[in-house]
Parts: sequence; C-alpha cells; structure tokens
Amino acid sequence: FCKVAAAKTDFALGLYKELSQKEDGNLFFSPYSISTALMMTLLGSKENTREEMLDVLGLKDLNESDINSGFLQILHHLRSSRGDVVLEMANKLFPEAIYKLEKDFLSKCKEFYETEIQALDFKGNPDASREAINAWAEKETSGKIKDLLPSGSIDSLVRLVLANAVYFKGSWLHKFKEQQTTMKDFHIRENKVEKVNMMFMKRKFRFNFDQSLGLQVVEIPYIGNKLSMVVFLPTERFALNKIENALTTEKLHGLLAGLWEETLMLSLPRMKFEQDFDLGGVLKKMGMMDAFDERAANFEAISGSRDLVISKVVHKAFIEVNEEGSEAAAATAVVMMLRSMPAPPVMVNCDHPFLFLIRHNQTKTILFLGRFSGP
Repeated sequence: FCKVAAAKTDFALGLYKELSQKEDGNLFFSPYSISTALMMTLLGSKENTREEMLDVLGLKDLNESDINSGFLQILHHLRSSRGDVVLEMANKLFPEAIYKLEKDFLSKCKEFYETEIQALDFKGNPDASREAINAWAEKETSGKIKDLLPSGSIDSLVRLVLANAVYFKGSWLHKFKEQQTTMKDFHIRENKVEKVNMMFMKRKFRFNFDQSLGLQVVEIPYIGNKLSMVVFLPTERFALNKIENALTTEKLHGLLAGLWEETLMLSLPRMKFEQDFDLGGVLKKMGMMDAFDERAANFEAISGSRDLVISKVVHKAFIEVNEEGSEAAAATAVVMMLRSMPAPPVMVNCDHPFLFLIRHNQTKTILFLGRFSGP
C-alpha cells in the first residue's frame, strides 16, 4: 500500500497547489475523500480517459490489482484507528434507475471500496434524487455536511453520482487548558490584523526546523497516537507562499521522518470553517480532460455504453479545532453525466498564516489538508 499512499500524497499536494492559486484565504479539503471518489470512477474507465485519470491520481506506474488491494489495505488500517477517535468513511453509488450497471464494476466497487448502491430516479425526479444524496452525506458526516449538492446542480440528464464522505472527530492526546486561551492578534497580511482565540500549551512535542525553508513543523497527536495534526509554520510572517511552492512529497516525507522531541511553547488559534468546491475545472487543469468531455469520455466498464460522462465533482469540507481537539468532515460527489538543536523551549507562535494537515501516521495518508489565513 506504500505506493498507493505515496500517490495519494502526490495528488493531495498537486490539488492543494491548484486550489491555493484559485482560493484566497482559508483553505480546507479532504484529498482522501476526493481521490477515493475518483478511484471508484477509475474502476469503470477505459482507454485515454483511464490513462489521464491514472496520471492525475499519480497511479500510472501501478497495475489495477496493486491499486485496488493497496487502497483496501489503507481503508482497513484507517478503520482500525477507530475507538480512540471517531473516523467514519462511507462510499456510495447513486445510479439512474433505468441503467444497467456492469456486474464486474459493481463487484469491484463492493470488494475494494465497500461501496453501497442506491438507484434513484434522476430522469423523473432530479430534485428528490439530489435531496436523497444530501441526506445520505449529512447522515454519514454526523450532520456536519449539509447540502453537498446545491439546488439546481442535478438535472434529469444525470446518470450516476459517486459519493464519498469522511467524518473525523478526535480529542488531543494532551488537551489545551481553556483558561490559557486568550484573545491575540493574528497577522493576516502586512497591514491586516484580526483578533483570534489563541490556545497555548508548553510541553514536549515532536518538532522539526528546516533552516533553508524557514519552517517550523509541529506534530500534535490525537488520543491513541494513530492520527495527528501537523502544523507547518513559516518563521517569516508572510512567507507561506514560498513554502507552499517548495513542498513536494519527498520534502514532506523528509520533514515528517525527521521529527524529534522538543519542549515547545505552542500558540495555536481555534479554527472553524467550512468550504465547498466544484473541482471539475481544477481536475481538467491537472490533466483529466476526457472524463468531462461528452465526445471523448469512456466509462464503458460502468454501464456498457459510451454515453456516460462526469458533469461535476462537488466537494464540501468542515473543520473545527479547539482546546479539546478537532472535528472535521468532508464529502465528495462525482456527478457523471540540516538540523541545529535550538535552546529550549522553542516558541512556535501560529499568529500568521500556516499550513496544516491531519494524517493517519502508519499509512501516511493525508485525510485533510488546509491553510489557516485568519478568522
């Protein structure tokens, strides 16, 4: 599964770079959720449509059975992390009721993605179908993701919606004390400052400092130590852009592999925001052209016919971080139609824009990835 996990990291960082150019300010999404929905679609793709998807997903050097079994191993490792934290993951296919889906496609979805299937009447009642999918996503994310598919986004031509939802709620291994949270300045840009609720803790954390990048890295573990939040803070106030551009899969892997124990004085703001994306344009820009093109798309392995095309990839994500821990949810619907030891304690003051991720440590899977630029 290591190769599949590495591919997912490549995809996560590639998507982050595209989204961060498009979006100003805060950013939060689940690369795990998005790539899972796309990998389910990949099962039914053929020819150039498939080649482009493999390329964008970073999987072109792997054969199909390695991809599917690697993904299934990651899924099982993630599932086994439950108990200490809440981590719910669900996949579902919503085909138009008149379509006959290929048996081989359905059995692979069930075997490798543990996907449920619910036929809907898109043709006769598109809005009721949209509401059914939204109700499913809301239920799977404990009510955090509402209206995954906005009003008017589903019409009678929709033939298949592939949906994936992930919901995470974890308590910190070491909680922040609420009485130490104070209102502090957060420097958004050169001349823009806002007040935030800044949490504070002094203790040992796993830490890294990259002098060449000017970057502090802190791992904040959740109970059970299987999942962690990792914060990437530029030492210069407004240098996040430089770090975003320099962060490759190898660089990220090196930073995380090189963490050491260090006493830190950590200041981290409370965060809460949600975001939604229509990812079609971004995925096309990354090289997935044919899947969205009515003349070129080939998903014959899904329904045996050539008239299936992806019309939308909708993603919605939610994050809340406080003294107790964090809560995050995301749902995706693919609609088809040198280390120097500084003297302790080290100050890590997140009072200016930073990048953060939530990952499963054993498989190195990035479940969520984001940027905090201010309240």
